[in-house]
Amino acid sequence: MPSALVAAAPVAPTPNPQHHTWPQSLAFHLLPGLAPLALTLALVPVMESRGLPGAMGLYLGALLGVVTVQMGILWYLGWKRNGRLSLQGVVLLRQRVPAGRMLLLVISLFVWATLVFLFLGKWLTGALLPAFEWMPSTLRFMTDDVSAFPRGVALATWTLGLVGAAWLAPFVEELYFRGFLLPRMPVSPTWSPVANAILFSAYHFWSPWQILTRTVAVAPMNFAVLKNRSIWVSVFTHCLLNTATTIGPLVLILN
Repeated sequence: MPSALVAAAPVAPTPNPQHHTWPQSLAFHLLPGLAPLALTLALVPVMESRGLPGAMGLYLGALLGVVTVQMGILWYLGWKRNGRLSLQGVVLLRQRVPAGRMLLLVISLFVWATLVFLFLGKWLTGALLPAFEWMPSTLRFMTDDVSAFPRGVALATWTLGLVGAAWLAPFVEELYFRGFLLPRMPVSPTWSPVANAILFSAYHFWSPWQILTRTVAVAPMNFAVLKNRSIWVSVFTHCLLNTATTIGPLVLILN
């Protein structure tokens, strides 16, 4: 876990952070999605033109577009608030959760999200994807079989996906969307997990057909984060979900 990205701070969260207005909340949620979208559109054709997997451009877009932009916003706000590089008072909900409870929560949320993506997600993608034929094929077909490339290239692409898209990007997204934005939603705590899940899903401009699927998968995780006052629940769950998607490609590469 790249904990070095987070400056040392007390684990107790700020009890009553100032809530954003709706325009602020919409901007903070949605505008960061433009960076990975633009980078993906730019980098995937470049990789393919050089005989490399398009997925490499996708993973670089996620790594650069998500990590640099969202961490940049958090560091800027931390500097503005604290006068130094610190996320204290910016990234909240960092209480520790007992190991047994954490394990149970992560496994339960992982199983829930996996089932949602396998069943609801598969059905909705088949039903909705034709409505997005106007989108670039780069976005609609982002699942290169990297095992078809030379093993060295395939393993390099897989490693980039594991580190960038399965670990670093989800870690930073959880700091930003759950640690920074969720406690400041301009709605009551009853509805803030759902509102945050909808906006987090909409921020994925590169796959709008999955908005409903992501919302259903993420909302219970948001409730668990608020109830336990801990973003580590969502950090571990999100990273585990993304890591699980890398197992199949690795098996194909090694075979």
